[in-house]
Order: sequence, then C-alpha cells, then structure tokens
Amino acid sequence: MGDVKKIFFAYPAAEPQIKDAITKAVRDFNHHQHNFKGITWEDLHINGRLINAAILKEIQEADIFICDLSRLNVNVLFELGYAIGLRKSILIFLNENVPQGKVNYASFRVLKGVGYSPYKNARDILSTLNTQLKAEHHVFLEELDANQSALQRSDVLLITNGQNDQASVELYEHLSKSDFKIISDDSYEVEYQTFRWYVGSIFEAQAVIVHHSHHGNESTRNQMGALFGGMALGLGRRVVFLAPAPYNAPIDYGDLLIEYDSATLCAIKADDWLSDHVKHILRKGAENRTELNLIRLGLGCEVAEEERSELVKYFVTIDAYSKAFDRRLSLVVGRKGSGKSALFIKLLHDLADDPQSLTVVLKPDSDELVQNAELAGRLKSDATRRDFFSIVWRFVILSKLLLAIEKKLESRVRSGAQFDAMETEIIDFCLKHRELLSLNFFGVMSRFAEEVSGEITARTIQALYKDLLTSAIRLLRNYFERRSFVTIRLLADNLDKSWDVRSDLGAQSEMILKLLEYGEKIIEDLRIVDSKGLKYSCLVLLRKDIFEFLRRSSREPDKLTAAAQEIDWGRTPHLLQLLVEKRIRILLALPEHDDLGEVWRQHFEGFNAEQTPLDIVQSSVVPRPRDVIYFFARLFESAANHGRARIVGLDWDYARESYRTFLEQSILAEVKAEYPRSEQILELVRSLGANADGWLALEHLKSGAKTIGIGQDELYNILDQFLRRDFLEIRENRSRIEDIQQMRSCESRARFWRRAQIGLRFGGVAAHGAPRHDFPPAGQISMEE
Repeated sequence: MGDVKKIFFAYPAAEPQIKDAITKAVRDFNHHQHNFKGITWEDLHINGRLINAAILKEIQEADIFICDLSRLNVNVLFELGYAIGLRKSILIFLNENVPQGKVNYASFRVLKGVGYSPYKNARDILSTLNTQLKAEHHVFLEELDANQSALQRSDVLLITNGQNDQASVELYEHLSKSDFKIISDDSYEVEYQTFRWYVGSIFEAQAVIVHHSHHGNESTRNQMGALFGGMALGLGRRVVFLAPAPYNAPIDYGDLLIEYDSATLCAIKADDWLSDHVKHILRKGAENRTELNLIRLGLGCEVAEEERSELVKYFVTIDAYSKAFDRRLSLVVGRKGSGKSALFIKLLHDLADDPQSLTVVLKPDSDELVQNAELAGRLKSDATRRDFFSIVWRFVILSKLLLAIEKKLESRVRSGAQFDAMETEIIDFCLKHRELLSLNFFGVMSRFAEEVSGEITARTIQALYKDLLTSAIRLLRNYFERRSFVTIRLLADNLDKSWDVRSDLGAQSEMILKLLEYGEKIIEDLRIVDSKGLKYSCLVLLRKDIFEFLRRSSREPDKLTAAAQEIDWGRTPHLLQLLVEKRIRILLALPEHDDLGEVWRQHFEGFNAEQTPLDIVQSSVVPRPRDVIYFFARLFESAANHGRARIVGLDWDYARESYRTFLEQSILAEVKAEYPRSEQILELVRSLGANADGWLALEHLKSGAKTIGIGQDELYNILDQFLRRDFLEIRENRSRIEDIQQMRSCESRARFWRRAQIGLRFGGVAAHGAPRHDFPPAGQISMEE
C-alpha cells in the first residue's frame, strides 16, 4: 500500500450531472486498479458534518489533485489554489453538458493557457484517468519556482473586490495610512493583474487579505480571490477573507472569513486581524534608521501599479499629462518604462472625484485574441475581421459606460437620494445582464463566437445581442438627454501585453485602430449633439514601437500623428531628477524641500558634492523613470545583500551589470515583435568577439548575419531599431554614424565595411567605455563596511 498514490477529487455539490459522473468514475476507478486510490470530498463527512480542515489535510496528503471547473465554484477554486501552492500534480475537468462552462472557463483570465479535459459522463473521466495519470501535471510550476527565493518585502497583499465601493475605498485608505507596507491589485486602476503578478506578490507578502463583494460566490472577482487565497494558504501565508454581512460563507474557508456590517467596520476588522497575525517588516520608529532607509530605498518597483499609493504623491506633471484631454482623441506615446502607466494612474486618481465625468477604463486582454485559432479560422476576410472588432468594441464600451453610470447612481445611496424610474431601469438592466456587461474584449469575442455556428460574417455579427444593444443605447440616450455638462472619458492602457513575435501583429493593430475609430463615434452612436453639453475624450497609451507600427498600418496616418504626444524625459532631465528626488523624500519621510546631500553622504562611500549619485545614475541610463529607479534599487539591493550600510564600488558594478540585462530585455521586447531575428543579431555582436577597445568590425557582423540567412536589408532594419534606441553605436574612423540613412550613403565607399565598427551601448554610456563616476573603484573598497 505504500506505493499507492492518492488522488483527491474536488467538485461542486449542487450540480447532479457533475457529481454523479465523478462519483461513479471514482468508484469504478478504485475497483479496477491498485496503483491509485481516489477520494472525494464527500467521503470526508464526519457524523453528518463536513470538516473543512479534513479537506485541506487530504489535499496535503494527496499526490494528485483533480477538480471540475465547469461552474467555477469558489470552494473548488480555493482547493485548487491550495493544491497549486502545495505543488501538487493537477488535472482539470470540464463537463460539456454544463451550459456556458467552456466560455466561463475561457473568460477566467487568471487560468489563461491552462488546459482541461472535457467529459460528458463517467466513461470519459475514466478514459482520461487511464491515459493522463502517468504524467506529471504541475500548473504554473515555473511561476512558483521563479519566486521561491523572493524576499518578504511587504506586510500584506490586498486582493480587492473590484467594486470600488465605500468599503473597499476605506479599507485601502486605512491600510495605506497605517504602519503596514501593502501591495494591492486595486481593479479601479488596473483592470486585472497577471497570474505571475499575484504569485510574486504572495511570495513577497507575509499575509493576504481577500476582500469579497456582495455579489456573492458567482462573482468573477470573488472566484479569483478564492483561488489566490487558497494558493496563499498553500504557500504558508496568513490568509483572511472579508465580506459584507450577511454573506453565504463558502464551506472550505468559512473559518477564515470575517463579515462586516459597515465600511468603517471593514477597515477596523482588517486592522484588528493584522495586528494579531502580522509582524511589521517596515515598522515606523525602527532603531536602526540607516538600515531601515537602506531597505526602503532598495524597494524599487519596475511596474508603476506596484507602488501606486506613493506614486500619486511624487508624480511630476509633464506636458503629456497637461494636454491629456485637450482633444477628442489623444495618444500618449512612450517607450517601455517612460511613465505611461504612472500617468494613467494619476489621471484615474484625479478623475475619481469629478462629479461631471464618467470614466470608462479599458485594459483589453489582447494576447488571448491571437491564441483563439478556432475563431481566427472563421474570420474569412480582413473586412470581416474589421467588422467583428468594431462590433466587439461597440459592445464593450457601451457596456462599461452603463456600468460606470450604475456605479455613480449607487454612490448616491449613501446620501439618501432616491432613484427615478429611468435610473431604476438602468440599475435593473445592469443587474440582469451583469455577466455580459462585465466581459472584457476577449470575453465578448468568445461569447460571440460560441453562439455563432459556421462562418462568422458581418450579418451574423450584427444579429448578435441586437435586442440587448438596442436597450443599452436607449437607456444611455435617456440618461444623457437629461443631463448637462457631462464628459465621457475613455482611458485605454495595457495594449502592449502580447505585442511579441508569437502574435499576429496585423490582427492586434487592427484591434487597436478599431478602438480608436469607435471611440470617436460614440457620440454619433448615441445620437447626442454637443449642444446638450455632453463631451467626449479618448486617451490611449501606447508603446512607441506599437504606435509606429499602427501609423504604418493606418489608412489615416496623419490623423494618428496629430493626436500623438510623446513622453520624452531626455528633453526635460530636470523633471526626471525632480521626480526621483520626490520619490526618495517620500520613501524616507523627509520634508518636501529637504536637501538630499545628507542622504548621499550617509549612504554613498566617496560622495562628491559636485556630482551626486543621482547625477551619475541619470548619465548612465536611458532617461526614463523606470530605468533610474531600477538602477538605484539594484545599488541598495547589492549593499543590503552584503550587509553594508553604504554603497561602494562593488555595488555600482553589480547595478551596472544588472541594468545592462534589464535594458537589453526591455529593448528586445520592443523590437522582436516586428523583427523576430533581432536577438540573433545581438548574439552575433557578442559571439563574434570584439577588439581590445570593445569594437567589432561591421563586415564581420554582415558576414555572420549572412550565414544564418539574414540579408543586408533585414540587417539594416534591425540595426536601425537598435540605433534609434541608443543601444548600438556604429562609427567609421571614430566618427559616429547617426542613423541608417547615413550608413546607406556611406556603404558605397571603398573599404567602408572594413573600416566601420559596431559596439554596444547601455543608456548613455558605451558598454566598452569607463563608468562615469568618481566613487572608489571596486578594488579600493574595504570589505569591512
């Protein structure tokens, strides 16, 4: 019996067709073989009562965890998360007889890409067990391994309810003002976070608070919270669930759930629980202030959303922000890390209290678009695809506009306001169709495709949900016709999540262009004239390389150019310096205008007042907030890891090498989508070797590229991308070649290819150049610091 592997089966109790098929399959499975033993949660009833601790114990002891997710049951999701945290081998089943089961699973973003086994009866389950149990099925093991050694840098991860209701607002504000260091996935600012983000955040936190909404166990956010709450428990974190009373507590985590009767009590109960269960990592008034400050300065966030509560405080107003809504269509363009997401968060923060604005936030899950091969095969022409994208955006934007109105109406309840008949109709409509109205871009696409058999045409698209759209438009018209001086603001971000070599860039660019196109037609669609006082503006944040691709693909490139505003910190280095200085003052709780000279002297060996560490970092990296913050974070990370209280030469070496890797990955992410072999060119620059000064003869690169099938035109295009980003330098007789056009004009000259040389650059410094700072080199540093 010692070799018998135990299998735990999890499934919802209220679905007879699921329950009957699985229990029959388990009985037959146990009867016919001896290497495995299946056990269901129903086998754990003790004296007529189900003990949830017994379920968790069985999952701990099981070798394999199997679950049915046809209904996305919160108990099953909690158990699945627990099994993932325990690194169990996992199989997921979907019952094909359950209506919308496949669509619901596909729309559950956090399990994107995780396969499942379909079944209709016990025989199908047995067939899968007989073929699949021999292999290991570890879900997201890569994400778990990648974060295994993560430092616990935060007290608590807050998984919000996604409603931005009064309880969630007061909970977040209370925790932000407390001594606790928190991370949050606030969905009002970021529509969704990736599975990888949640895993990393769980590893970095001591405890996890999952805030459930009043929508109950069928809510997607509550289902997601159940999954990650279970995973956090499996990973050994403290976990608590908060929910408004009365709440039908799920069996599996009922003893982890605290109910509250008011928004204030929600915050108070969370604080009480944290005080009892969590020991501060960053406690105010710590005795060793120097060590504490070193840790704080080392908490560099590569993603703006990860420190948005502080970001609003140190945000520096730039031209793109000031002009964000000057036009009906504005495109904020910038390279990775230039601050687009920070600008987005600041805009949301400033618009939150504007009574005359309705803000519609779009963060489409565009990567799933190109992964749906079945759907792509049914869109027979480019014209059909364009029609399809237009209808999807129309549905999504109007749906989110209705939900924004519903949220604004519900906020009046606290002031004792009463709804009129029209407002009541809007609330009832949103309640009745909430599942459809809440779908993101891919969710709507999947639902449309699911309900159309055969080829998708413009006619079949327009027929879908015609009645629903007609009703939605009627309600919107009625609402706006009775109001004056209202502005609809459409904000779109995260359009670059899947802009990579695996994706159909043509499809994704068409998707974005159709968003821009419909965004300008919304007033026309609602048939409302400007004389009513209704205004509209659309702000879309785009990575610069994506914008350039769109401009080449667009039928109206001049229109895109006129709408674009580029974030370029190279033109305003003083503002970049101001931003970083403000961030440092906030991290160290310093007065707004306090001189940072003492900070530099305290934390940097060999400090030179004429050239501060910030001056050195700015001169050594691409002028972007993320790059400066990343470099500083690596400096303090190195010092902390070696037990030093001050930055020395070795730490500069470590930060410089880390930044080189960081910058390379950032640039390749921008270039590889359109030029997949750019990484091969970069490898050639390294592998072919350089001379003692760090330069490689250009003719050697040209020959090397030819051997792997990269011709001169493609090589020129790739080099052009690197030159534009200041990542490579090409020179002839020590004269720098500024762009590919200059290079093409030189190539006809005799011996050009032999005389021209190429070298890597990192930020503003050539890789072969000396570091530009006056701090002691690594060899002169005492290791006794």
